[in-house]
Amino acid sequence: MERDIYKQILLKKMKKLQKAKYVIYGTKDVALIYYDEVIRKFGEDSIAFFIDGKKESDYFKGKPVFKCDEIVDKNVNDYKYIIGSVSKIPFLSNNLKKMGVKQDSIIDTINHFSADYLEENIDNIQNIFLYPPIESKTILEEIIKELDNYIIVSHKSKQSVKIYTNFNIEIALPNGYELCNEKVQLSQSKEKDIVLVWEAERLIDRELENVENVFCFDNKFIVHLGPKILTAVMTKFMQTKSEEYYKELSKSHFSDLIDKCKNFDNAIVCGGGPSLNDLDKKYGELLKNSCIVVCNGFHNLEKTLNIIPTVYCVEDYDYLSGKLREQMDRIVDYVIRNKVYLCVKLRWVAVCCARYPQLEDLIIGIDVTEHDVIPSVENLLHTTSDNVVTSMCAPVASGLTNNVYFVGCDGVKNGEWWHADKSKPERELHKYTDVFLQPKYCEDIMEYIKTLNLLYKRFLEYGESKGKKYYLLTHSTIEELEKRYFEFIEDKNT
Repeated sequence: MERDIYKQILLKKMKKLQKAKYVIYGTKDVALIYYDEVIRKFGEDSIAFFIDGKKESDYFKGKPVFKCDEIVDKNVNDYKYIIGSVSKIPFLSNNLKKMGVKQDSIIDTINHFSADYLEENIDNIQNIFLYPPIESKTILEEIIKELDNYIIVSHKSKQSVKIYTNFNIEIALPNGYELCNEKVQLSQSKEKDIVLVWEAERLIDRELENVENVFCFDNKFIVHLGPKILTAVMTKFMQTKSEEYYKELSKSHFSDLIDKCKNFDNAIVCGGGPSLNDLDKKYGELLKNSCIVVCNGFHNLEKTLNIIPTVYCVEDYDYLSGKLREQMDRIVDYVIRNKVYLCVKLRWVAVCCARYPQLEDLIIGIDVTEHDVIPSVENLLHTTSDNVVTSMCAPVASGLTNNVYFVGCDGVKNGEWWHADKSKPERELHKYTDVFLQPKYCEDIMEYIKTLNLLYKRFLEYGESKGKKYYLLTHSTIEELEKRYFEFIEDKNT
């Protein structure tokens, strides 16, 4: 995407800005575009200060930077607030409201890329319109295949997914999907309808100017944007069971999981590294007396490791996409056969249960929070993170026992990332070269390791502050884990 088009998209709702004292919430890419627009119109003096929850400096662009809890002496409604994010709009808006900021002091920004906004502001979805019109059979087939991963229309439902095309074609369609090559008439969409845009550049089209509920699922714009938006859409589109039903189901299963682990003193968190090999032979007694938390490709070790885990965690959105659909199928097959609880993001639960009805007896949906947290039945949350171990495995394990052991979290050696279930290393695991907005950790694998170390530091120190103890069984290049290494020797006579 051209940066000029990106700026046009972000600034769509900024045309009528009035002169005022502005506060920008954020200091990264999106916030900078809003900053430039404000000073272009009203000058440097129109910016009062910045807010940043993870502030790295006391000043940015010559203006003070505060965390929300540092703003105590200001008349907060003397300012207008611009949220410098395309995804965390509700979270940041709610933070402002907790400070006493009124809704009319918060500038309405674009929400096309925010699954969180969709979840918070749309109760249910009746019909879906796809935009722009598709011009080739190849693109049409790719989009239908991807949508069919998430948007499942019941045979009893009158809902529809309407796909505009610029050509006539006969093609097999999922139930409830229809092709239309008449003139696009999105302005006729109703209150409970939404428009899904598959090509981000087209968000500036005139056809979308007066259309409510427009969301974009173009993966070329933000990492994992498609799965995030489409899982949120599916949650609102499915009308067989409510969101509240899945929340209560998850709480019930987590309660059962806690009961299952009540006699264990320890939990073992298994990453995916080569040190998993021979785990059952080296730590047999420890395994017998521990609940076992695994993730991602662990099912591939079924024939080589004599271990049945207690909990299986998956939180990478790629597993919901068509790209890793077969792997997700195998994970679900594994947990159903072995009666293992599967922990996923709460947003995934409706999609997973629609795809795999038997999973309803074993699935636990855990909602996301920005803060470090140890999940409980009453507070079933996990922390935002870019790594399944720090985001979900370690928090879940900490919610089940007080002593948590890590194994298979080996890190990177000589610039290569090895897995226990693969014969070749991965050198570019976290590169998304075709994505417009990339997190810094996508730059290269060593940059990811730096980020990963900070994620471990953050959560482990939080858990220790709550009385949890963490131990590393096998060496790691992740500094914060290696600090907690100790040589565990089993007594073979017991």
